[in-house]
Amino acid sequence: MEHILEKIRQAKKKGLKKLDLSGDWAVSPSAKKLTQIPPEIYDLEQLKYLDLKWNVLTDLPDEISRLQELAGLNLSGNRFKTFPEAVLCLKNLKTLVLSRNQLSSIPDSISRLQSLTRLYLSYNALTEIPDSIGNLENLTELYITCNKITRIPTAIARLKRLEKLDLNYNPIENPPIEIWSKGVKAIRDYFRQLETQGTDYLHEAKFLIVGEAGAGKTTLAKKIEYPGYELRSDEPSTHGIDVIRWQTDIDGRTFRVNIWDFGGQEIYHATHQFFLTKRSLYALVADTRKDDTDFYYWLNIVELLSDNSPLLIIKNEKQNRHRDINERQLRARFANFKETLSANFADNRGMPEILKTIKRYISALPHVGAALPKTWVNVREALETDSRNHISLEQYLNLCGKYGFEHRKDKLQLSGYLHDLGVCLHFQADPLLKKTVILKPKWGTDAVYKVLDNHAVIRNLGKFDRQDLAKIWHEDRYSDMIDELLQLMINFRLCYEIPDSKNVYIAPQLLSENQPAYRWPEKNNLMLRYSFEFMPKGIMSRFIAVMHRLIAMQKFVWKSGVILEKNSAKAEVIGHYHQREIRIRVAGRHKKDLMTIIVYELDKICNSFHRIVSGKWIPCNCAACKNNPKPHFYSYRILRKFKNDAQPLIQCQKSYLMTDVCTLIEDIFIQPEDKKEKKMPDQAKVIKILFLAANPSDTARLRLDTEMREIEYTLRQSEFRDRFEIEQHWATRISDLQTCLLRHKPDIVHFSGHGEASGELFFEDNSGKKHPVSSRALSQLFSILKDNIRCVLLNACYSQKQAQGIAAHIDCVIGMSDKIADASAIGFAAAFYQALGFGRSMKEAFDLGCVQIDLANLNQQDIPKLLCRKDVDSASVYL
Repeated sequence: MEHILEKIRQAKKKGLKKLDLSGDWAVSPSAKKLTQIPPEIYDLEQLKYLDLKWNVLTDLPDEISRLQELAGLNLSGNRFKTFPEAVLCLKNLKTLVLSRNQLSSIPDSISRLQSLTRLYLSYNALTEIPDSIGNLENLTELYITCNKITRIPTAIARLKRLEKLDLNYNPIENPPIEIWSKGVKAIRDYFRQLETQGTDYLHEAKFLIVGEAGAGKTTLAKKIEYPGYELRSDEPSTHGIDVIRWQTDIDGRTFRVNIWDFGGQEIYHATHQFFLTKRSLYALVADTRKDDTDFYYWLNIVELLSDNSPLLIIKNEKQNRHRDINERQLRARFANFKETLSANFADNRGMPEILKTIKRYISALPHVGAALPKTWVNVREALETDSRNHISLEQYLNLCGKYGFEHRKDKLQLSGYLHDLGVCLHFQADPLLKKTVILKPKWGTDAVYKVLDNHAVIRNLGKFDRQDLAKIWHEDRYSDMIDELLQLMINFRLCYEIPDSKNVYIAPQLLSENQPAYRWPEKNNLMLRYSFEFMPKGIMSRFIAVMHRLIAMQKFVWKSGVILEKNSAKAEVIGHYHQREIRIRVAGRHKKDLMTIIVYELDKICNSFHRIVSGKWIPCNCAACKNNPKPHFYSYRILRKFKNDAQPLIQCQKSYLMTDVCTLIEDIFIQPEDKKEKKMPDQAKVIKILFLAANPSDTARLRLDTEMREIEYTLRQSEFRDRFEIEQHWATRISDLQTCLLRHKPDIVHFSGHGEASGELFFEDNSGKKHPVSSRALSQLFSILKDNIRCVLLNACYSQKQAQGIAAHIDCVIGMSDKIADASAIGFAAAFYQALGFGRSMKEAFDLGCVQIDLANLNQQDIPKLLCRKDVDSASVYL
């Protein structure tokens, strides 16, 4: 304690503005933490920032009010059970951090903190956001992730300056997740429309039926639609997906239920994942006469893809044959498994109870009956009755206008909402598909399965061309939409175009099972394994589709594996479904670069399955294991724990030799011969990224929220994630730029927005419209305020001219030489920051960003340009 008092005395003597009382004991678990604030602190009336995080404080004395100059107070990681109302006396407080406490409520009196700009309340037990929070007029950032909030108050819309609202990992029911997950602008637009258009309710749900072929899924769907449906002995198996629209009354309200009947043949399993949606009701139908139902497979698939939607098991007791299943064991493993029901579809035994149970679960789905603007419900009903399979974007926008929509962004918000629900399909980010709104998703899925079921395509091991498609899609309903349907398949990673073979495509799930013969060097390999608790089918086919440009000679690829080549390196990636593993070997020069690309793409695919449990395994490099084709493997998670706990060595379980932990991790990505030559990053330094976004109201809508989320996500997944901080500033005006540079002193400045061929970037003016800024003005600003800045990324069209001016003063600057699509800009940024997060050089990060554009088949990989200050080598710039 004496040491702490000495720090306080020194702060008073030197007139310090900042006092940190959190770090001294963070390195020592045995050190005593503060149970109360030393009263000597209250004499530091000049103090502007007080850091008390990671102590065991339970209350805040009223004496804190003596620190009237305090602008920042960090109380995270303490033991506050109630909001410390003493802070309400701090009239100049701008930043308040109360994350990782035990707060259950926030008082209405929080509105007294009128200077507050940032409020951190994540990882508490809050159940609601008080309406009074809407009176915090200066609030720009609000973080409430990981609480128990179910409703966002309309008062949030009053916070005109709010730029960042983090609500992730809350059970929010209103507004719908499809709205609030898109950020504060989407929430504002939603509440504005509720206020101006009035409120209505949409009682619509999706009921998905899965199971093995011949189990009775189609019979169940038809009996739900028509209870008097007679069972046919020659009932044909479903090919692909059938969709039945069922209208029924539940508790006096009319519900529309879309029943999706999924074909059970194995060929369809890999593609079903694109149509299994969240917030739906699922039924697994099992034929009790057979033992072919893999309950664990189907429950795992539903759990992974549906975000824990409720599931019923329906036993079709054909010929009244009973079969027991281990319900207790299944319930212990799958929280979404609700009930088991039995029926005989032939004589309707059990059907009334099944219908009653389905209705009960459908009415209880969280999104059903959510408040929506009246215009949304009216347009949805109009689309429901439209007999067309698809309409043009222009037709959709005109329809919205007919029902009272005034703003284009509101119309697109509705199509995005309906897309996320699976009601219709509108791929707003795709240059071709954004021009069409698919009203009947079944029309699209039928077209996809016509290709995958085609005997000629199957015989040709998944290979087809435009002429084949013209024959397969010859019907009137498809013939004028071949380009769009093909792009739909490409977007779903169901096929890819063979490089240098224009208009020739491969459906990877139809590739040969046979692994081709090839020679492989057994020494000096980088090796990595992915292991899965459950390995979904289709991971490898998606990976092959993503990586198709790197396939060796476009020849060495088969259903479960692929050989990749890039820059004198080659990789073998093979999925072992029954062992639940993916095994990777990389050989040749620059193998670390190829390994990084592979890991990035595999991680992205794995993370698309929200609940997948996977792990990476790194081979031992001790003398006995090095160059051994069967080395001992270490869990990457365990190696990271050793490293974080400052344990430098780990024992090989084959040779019993001790091995360096850091070397094991680095060897996967960094070649041993490079370690001495390259200056590696200073791991103690915090890297600050200043993210500036501008999307003026008189410019085209950009997906800036998506870009920010992708950057945050990739950094969170990176090795050095704890070293990165992101400061965000939205709706940026040119005057804000100077303020932000002075306040934050960033290492990286990232601008995302619009640019013109003349070289101007568009910031916002005071009315929210575009304000052009010349390259000369921006260059001059950076010449004065360069400070700590090592990199500037101008993620905007035609920004290369701006980058050239800034590069006279900043080490590394990235600009765009031409117009760049949203998807390319987002993909580049995500890959660029992920590489930095793994400690790569600026040049490597830039190259990986360009590779990501290329892998996504966007053909814009040459648009980003990396410029450097004189005498600066980007390959030697590490952050």
